[in-house]
Amino acid sequence: MIDEYFVRDIPENIFERSDDFEMEMIQVTLLFDVSMRTRVFEKFEEEDIQIKEEGIYVYTEMPNNDLLDSYILSCGDKVKVITPDVVRTRIIEKAKKLLEKYNI
Repeated sequence: MIDEYFVRDIPENIFERSDDFEMEMIQVTLLFDVSMRTRVFEKFEEEDIQIKEEGIYVYTEMPNNDLLDSYILSCGDKVKVITPDVVRTRIIEKAKKLLEKYNI
């Protein structure tokens, strides 16, 4: 065993919000299957939710990046992106890549 040790300098403001880490936000409309009711009410504010005959609509702002895409994909076929088209297109492209990966 050696008597050496290393000390890593950690900046004091490591957990402070920085402009470098700002995420672009985007307004989305999602339509969830009613079976997702509990998950929807756990994730979103009540004022962003509307229950209609065809399902549960969520009108909210979310990060316009892989966090949003991953969340949507994690809901499987129980959610549909209504708007915007740019998010819907990204989800379609990722679904196509999944199908290709599994040779379907």
